[in-house]
Order: sequence, then structure tokens, then C-alpha cells
Amino acid sequence: MTTASARIRQGLRAYLRRFGGRKTIGADLKAGLVLGVESVPDGLAAGLLAGVSPLNGLYAYMFGALGGALATGSVFMTVQATGAMAVVISDVSAATPGGLTPGALTTLGLMTGLVMLGLASLGLVLWCASSRRLCWSASSTPSP
Repeated sequence: MTTASARIRQGLRAYLRRFGGRKTIGADLKAGLVLGVESVPDGLAAGLLAGVSPLNGLYAYMFGALGGALATGSVFMTVQATGAMAVVISDVSAATPGGLTPGALTTLGLMTGLVMLGLASLGLVLWCASSRRLCWSASSTPSP
């Protein structure tokens, strides 16, 4: 029988294996540098498009990228600000008397993140139900 801490360590090792290793660190650093240089003007532009301070757009880009890095491990995906979300924030800012305060903007961002996590959780539940597997059990054996 395995203990809970052994299962957690095993799961953590499996999670970290998705990110490559010492062989890919050079290529990962180069890709990160290129994406970092590209993301500064993109984040500033998203802030301007949203009608808020460009610095707020840069912060949103930074924290969005950090959240995406922690939540995903695909080499085929990058997390970037979208013009569609900036337009939505612009509409919210225009409808709010006095514009969005930094606190309201933070609340809007956190609420959006919670909705996205809820939708992702719903997708996982539907996937588990459609494939008739026990996604949450320790053995992960398919049900008959």
C-alpha cells in the first residue's frame, strides 16, 4: 500500500516530466526570451485597447502568462492577451461611471479566471463521464 505522500510525490514527478529537462533548457530559455520581448508591446497595447493604463495591460499579461505556465505544459500553446478580452474590458470601463479603478479591474480579472477554471472543471467532468472512467480514483481503472 502506498501512502498519500508517496502518491503526491509520484504525481508531482509525472507533472514535472511534462516540461522537459536539462536537454531542453537552452531552447526553453531562448523561446522564453523571444516571447518575453514580444509580450511587452503586446501587453501595453492590450492595456491601451482596453481603455486602462498600459501598465495594467502589462501586469495582466505577466500574471496571465504565469497562470498559464502553471496550468499547462504543452509546447504547442502560449498564453497571450487577446484583443477580444481587451474590447470586453473596454466596454465594462465605458459603462462604469468614472472608469475602472485598479481594484475593480483586479476583481474583474479574478472573476474571469474563476469562470474559466469552472468551465475547465466542467469540461474535465464531462470528459470523465463520456469516457466512463474514474478520473478521481487512485487506481484509474475504467468502469465496465
